[in-house]
Amino acid sequence: MQTYHILNRFSKEKRLVILLCLLFPVTSFSQIHGNVKDSIGNRLSNVVCKLTSLGSSRTYSNPTDNNGDFYFKGVVAGKYSVKISLVGFQAYVIDNLIVKEKDNIDLGSIILHTESRLLKEVKISYKQPVYQQKMDKTIVNVGETISASGGSVLDVLERSPGVAVDRQNNTISMRGKEGVLVMINGKQTYLPISEVVQMLKGVGTGVVSKIELINNPSSDMDATGSAGVINVILKKGSNLGQSFSYDVNGGYGRGGKFGGDLNYTNQFGRLSLTASYSGMYNNSKEEWKVNRRNDYHDSVFEVNTTTDRHPINITNSGSLRLDYPVNDRLSFGANVQAYFKHWNMDADNNTNVSDGLVIHQTDREHDRWYDILSGVDSRYQINPNSLITVNADYLSYVNNNQHVYNNEYSGSGATKTELINTDKHTPIHITVFKTDYNNKASDSFTFKGGLKTAISSFTNNVAENNLDDPNNSLLVDLTGKDFLNENIYAAYSSAQYRLSSKISLDGGLRYEYTTSTLKDQNNLSLFDRKYGNLFPSVTAKYEINNENTLQLGYNRRISRPSFVDIAPFIVFLDPNTYVTGNVELKPTLTDNYSVSYKLDDYFFSLEYSNNTNSISTFQPVLNVNSNTLLLTPRNIDHFKVVSFTANAPYEVSTWWKFIVSGTYSYQMVNTIYAYNERVNFSRNTVRLNITNNLTLPKGLSIELSGYVQSPFIVGITTRKIPGEVNFGLMKKLTERSSLSFVANDIFKTNIWTETNQLSTGNFSLHRNNNFETRVFRLSYAYKIGTTNHKARERVDEEKRVN
Repeated sequence: MQTYHILNRFSKEKRLVILLCLLFPVTSFSQIHGNVKDSIGNRLSNVVCKLTSLGSSRTYSNPTDNNGDFYFKGVVAGKYSVKISLVGFQAYVIDNLIVKEKDNIDLGSIILHTESRLLKEVKISYKQPVYQQKMDKTIVNVGETISASGGSVLDVLERSPGVAVDRQNNTISMRGKEGVLVMINGKQTYLPISEVVQMLKGVGTGVVSKIELINNPSSDMDATGSAGVINVILKKGSNLGQSFSYDVNGGYGRGGKFGGDLNYTNQFGRLSLTASYSGMYNNSKEEWKVNRRNDYHDSVFEVNTTTDRHPINITNSGSLRLDYPVNDRLSFGANVQAYFKHWNMDADNNTNVSDGLVIHQTDREHDRWYDILSGVDSRYQINPNSLITVNADYLSYVNNNQHVYNNEYSGSGATKTELINTDKHTPIHITVFKTDYNNKASDSFTFKGGLKTAISSFTNNVAENNLDDPNNSLLVDLTGKDFLNENIYAAYSSAQYRLSSKISLDGGLRYEYTTSTLKDQNNLSLFDRKYGNLFPSVTAKYEINNENTLQLGYNRRISRPSFVDIAPFIVFLDPNTYVTGNVELKPTLTDNYSVSYKLDDYFFSLEYSNNTNSISTFQPVLNVNSNTLLLTPRNIDHFKVVSFTANAPYEVSTWWKFIVSGTYSYQMVNTIYAYNERVNFSRNTVRLNITNNLTLPKGLSIELSGYVQSPFIVGITTRKIPGEVNFGLMKKLTERSSLSFVANDIFKTNIWTETNQLSTGNFSLHRNNNFETRVFRLSYAYKIGTTNHKARERVDEEKRVN
């Protein structure tokens, strides 16, 4: 109760600040704007523009946008100095600028001249914060977090604010909601989230630049992802010539692990090349415990299963990107990404049943994924204000999965053995076409529009047999071949309109039409669905002044069942418990409402999410006739979430900085579950992330981070993850090399528990999952360097012009 009062009082103080700002006559403020170009007329983006008050010495800083424009709004009358600077150019300075009330000062086009001393090597040292908070997204700068050294992208996500990673069920949730869309360089993978999690587990952080956690996507993005969008951005070249970097790492948790990353960029005339490679070997161990209790045949049935899993995962991934600008208006690009996973696991399952039966099961699993993502794109600048882009992508995925189960039954007056083999072959093919048009009609109005088509085909071929008795297969009904074809056609339009210097609107409407059919090998239709949906997205932003921004937002999203969610595969946890798909799944529709407020670097957001037919994976369903337990995806009729998020960075001193990020959620579930049982419950949940960064003398840096999480709801399951503490130490050896030591989950507190209670059969289920989260890792990184031949060319070109 005390926490509620503190938050309530804090919220009132912030509301008072906003009210006071609104009561002052905003028309007394002025604005300053201009445009920055180089000496041959090219518009310069990311130019540092500083406005300094000569009276108070307070400085405001805004970079130029992609068009070279900069703005200072909410400027109080007075005397100022202006400094426009960019590395490699001579600074432009206005020493005494007089600003009066209600002024609209246009500084016009400012020309920056290249410095000839670029012929010498320029060393740039700038450390970005680990987390950058924007109004609609959180940016995780992967290279700035020491604890990510030598780890995977999934490790970084697991410790990011508002993100929860389910390593058992291979899912990701944001702010208490499942249904996340994961993109790589702004493009969908179209993989099931379970395999995306595995992919991110096998991609090293050395090839990744940053991760965007987008909670309010616009209409030009796919409507998929009811919980939000995660965009993983790979490293790009510096456009200053040739560069090469690598890192190698090794570590130990419950088994050995090692890996490495390579990055290479080069410029061949107009052609630029970016290539990367990441490889990982991970030998680990996991412990699972499952306790089930329910009524069966007028008695209490109880089964306890302990599972020791020993997986060895070998992953290799790489990417190649080519860009060729034909001229200033036309450019072409091509890219290919590849991912290969070899997963081998030995699992020993020991099951004790209340009637005295003892079952020992060994599971030998071999899982292979071969993924290729390729594409070409073109960009044409029709005129200075109009742009059209065209993209074509082809994605091919092949999954081969094999299990060999050896079951030994003893006790309860019976002894027998059985050997069961399941083999699954799943090829997936996806073709995507996309075109977008962007027109900046004026400084205050921009229009976007586009079309997109995604054509998908999926084949699931399952073979099963009892190797001891081929004529007595327990799973004969699962042997067969299924075919899924899903096509999505989309069209969107959006507009950004600045009503005034302080108020801007961003609205769009997207329409997606889906056809989805699933047939078996006898051409019998399992389902045939055709549906269209409108997905509006609206954002209204009010910039009170340079430090205060208020934003209102609404969007509608969808989460369609993945191929794996509906495929009739099967994985045994013990002979009475197995995991399978659900062909009856419906898509989730979500309406999201948000109010966000940014005060300097402090960020606060209140959100409400209403989910219809929310898809939750690995939910328990008890078969009361056979007394077997299925863990399968299920639709939750109504799932609502109210959440409040606060991010607060603080600089204790020049050498110690930390950021605190907290999310409070109130989750509500109301659904008709199996056997028409009404399930209605709710829960308050809190997640708190803290990251400390300490910069010490002699090139030493320390990162101490961690999170705590209270229990939360996933479907009809209550999940508990206590949290973890991580430590990272980095020593900068030279200007080009560094050595890092990382210890994750130092106190081994990240142990998952999941519970379920249902009235049907007086059913209760308790699961305990102990993954390998405590890992110690040593990493060495080296950057061979860049050559500045492109900078020299710019200097020579300027000399010819002058």
